[in-house]
Amino acid sequence: MKRLIKSFGFSRLKGVAASIMLLSAFPICESPTDPGPVEYNYDEGYDPDYRKITGFVYDRETGRPIIDARVQGKDLSRMASTDSSGYYTYYGVTGCQTLVAIKYGYYPDSGYVCVESGQEGTLDIHLREKE
Repeated sequence: MKRLIKSFGFSRLKGVAASIMLLSAFPICESPTDPGPVEYNYDEGYDPDYRKITGFVYDRETGRPIIDARVQGKDLSRMASTDSSGYYTYYGVTGCQTLVAIKYGYYPDSGYVCVESGQEGTLDIHLREKE
Protein backbone atom coordinates (compact mmCIF):
# COMPACT_ATOMS: atom_id res chain seq x y z
CA MET A 1 0.00 0.00 0.00
CA LYS A 2 2.82 2.39 0.85
CA ARG A 3 4.45 1.63 -2.48
CA LEU A 4 1.19 2.39 -4.27
CA ILE A 5 0.85 5.71 -2.47
CA LYS A 6 4.47 6.64 -3.25
CA SER A 7 4.22 5.70 -6.92
CA PHE A 8 0.83 7.22 -7.46
CA GLY A 9 1.41 10.30 -5.35
CA PHE A 10 -0.55 11.36 -2.29
CA SER A 11 -2.07 14.46 -3.92
CA ARG A 12 -3.39 12.37 -6.82
CA LEU A 13 -4.87 9.89 -4.38
CA LYS A 14 -6.72 12.71 -2.60
CA GLY A 15 -8.04 13.94 -5.96
CA VAL A 16 -9.30 10.48 -6.91
CA ALA A 17 -11.00 10.08 -3.52
CA ALA A 18 -12.67 13.49 -3.88
CA SER A 19 -13.90 12.57 -7.38
CA ILE A 20 -15.38 9.30 -6.14
CA MET A 21 -17.17 11.10 -3.30
CA LEU A 22 -18.53 13.73 -5.69
CA LEU A 23 -19.83 11.14 -8.16
CA SER A 24 -21.50 9.13 -5.41
CA ALA A 25 -23.33 12.24 -4.22
CA PHE A 26 -24.95 12.79 -7.64
CA PRO A 27 -26.38 9.58 -9.13
CA ILE A 28 -26.30 9.33 -12.90
CA CYS A 29 -29.91 8.19 -13.23
CA GLU A 30 -32.89 8.48 -10.95
CA SER A 31 -34.73 5.55 -9.48
CA PRO A 32 -37.82 4.64 -11.53
CA THR A 33 -39.85 4.53 -8.30
CA ASP A 34 -39.00 8.14 -7.40
CA PRO A 35 -42.29 10.09 -7.57
CA GLY A 36 -40.45 13.42 -7.82
CA PRO A 37 -41.33 16.50 -5.82
CA VAL A 38 -44.67 16.36 -4.05
CA GLU A 39 -46.89 19.38 -4.48
CA TYR A 40 -49.77 19.92 -2.09
CA ASN A 41 -52.86 21.89 -2.92
CA TYR A 42 -53.65 23.35 0.49
CA ASP A 43 -57.10 24.55 -0.58
CA GLU A 44 -58.22 20.98 -1.32
CA GLY A 45 -57.20 19.73 2.12
CA TYR A 46 -54.51 17.15 1.34
CA ASP A 47 -54.64 15.81 4.90
CA PRO A 48 -57.66 14.83 6.98
CA ASP A 49 -56.10 16.83 9.82
CA TYR A 50 -55.73 19.84 7.51
CA ARG A 51 -56.21 23.15 9.31
CA LYS A 52 -55.66 26.79 8.48
CA ILE A 53 -56.25 30.20 10.02
CA THR A 54 -57.32 33.21 7.99
CA GLY A 55 -57.89 36.76 9.01
CA PHE A 56 -56.99 40.42 8.68
CA VAL A 57 -54.40 42.66 10.29
CA TYR A 58 -55.70 46.18 10.98
CA ASP A 59 -54.41 49.45 12.36
CA ARG A 60 -55.95 49.75 15.84
CA GLU A 61 -56.51 53.53 15.65
CA THR A 62 -57.77 53.96 12.08
CA GLY A 63 -59.17 50.50 11.35
CA ARG A 64 -57.36 50.46 8.00
CA PRO A 65 -55.79 47.20 6.78
CA ILE A 66 -52.03 46.82 7.18
CA ILE A 67 -50.24 45.66 4.03
CA ASP A 68 -47.21 43.31 4.16
CA ALA A 69 -47.50 42.53 7.87
CA ARG A 70 -45.90 39.24 8.90
CA VAL A 71 -48.06 36.73 10.77
CA GLN A 72 -46.25 33.83 12.39
CA GLY A 73 -46.65 31.22 15.10
CA LYS A 74 -44.85 31.51 18.40
CA ASP A 75 -42.53 28.66 17.34
CA LEU A 76 -41.42 30.73 14.29
CA SER A 77 -41.59 27.69 12.00
CA ARG A 78 -44.18 29.11 9.59
CA MET A 79 -45.04 32.56 8.33
CA ALA A 80 -47.69 34.32 6.27
CA SER A 81 -47.85 37.87 4.90
CA THR A 82 -50.85 40.11 4.47
CA ASP A 83 -51.92 41.18 1.00
CA SER A 84 -53.13 44.59 -0.18
CA SER A 85 -56.35 44.23 1.83
CA GLY A 86 -54.58 43.12 5.03
CA TYR A 87 -55.73 39.50 4.54
CA TYR A 88 -53.53 36.50 5.42
CA THR A 89 -53.79 32.70 5.34
CA TYR A 90 -51.71 30.68 7.80
CA TYR A 91 -51.46 26.96 6.89
CA GLY A 92 -50.46 23.87 8.84
CA VAL A 93 -52.05 24.62 12.18
CA THR A 94 -52.15 21.86 14.78
CA GLY A 95 -54.89 22.37 17.36
CA CYS A 96 -54.57 25.66 19.22
CA GLN A 97 -52.13 28.31 18.05
CA THR A 98 -50.89 31.71 19.15
CA LEU A 99 -50.19 33.94 16.14
CA VAL A 100 -48.10 37.10 16.30
CA ALA A 101 -48.44 39.93 13.77
CA ILE A 102 -45.40 42.13 13.12
CA LYS A 103 -44.97 45.20 10.94
CA TYR A 104 -42.23 47.84 10.96
CA GLY A 105 -43.52 50.98 12.64
CA TYR A 106 -46.09 49.08 14.75
CA TYR A 107 -45.99 47.32 18.09
CA PRO A 108 -46.39 43.55 17.64
CA ASP A 109 -49.61 41.97 18.87
CA SER A 110 -50.88 38.41 19.12
CA GLY A 111 -54.04 36.37 19.25
CA TYR A 112 -54.99 32.83 20.24
CA VAL A 113 -57.25 30.52 18.25
CA CYS A 114 -58.14 26.81 18.31
CA VAL A 115 -59.00 25.00 15.09
CA GLU A 116 -60.70 21.61 14.89
CA SER A 117 -59.51 18.94 12.44
CA GLY A 118 -60.44 19.72 8.85
CA GLN A 119 -61.77 23.16 9.78
CA GLU A 120 -60.70 26.76 9.26
CA GLY A 121 -60.18 29.27 12.05
CA THR A 122 -60.37 33.05 11.84
CA LEU A 123 -58.31 35.57 13.76
CA ASP A 124 -58.14 39.33 13.19
CA ILE A 125 -55.23 41.17 14.79
CA HIS A 126 -55.07 44.93 15.49
CA LEU A 127 -51.66 46.61 15.67
CA ARG A 128 -50.91 49.91 17.40
CA GLU A 129 -48.65 52.33 15.54
CA LYS A 130 -45.41 53.41 17.23
CA GLU A 131 -45.06 57.08 18.00
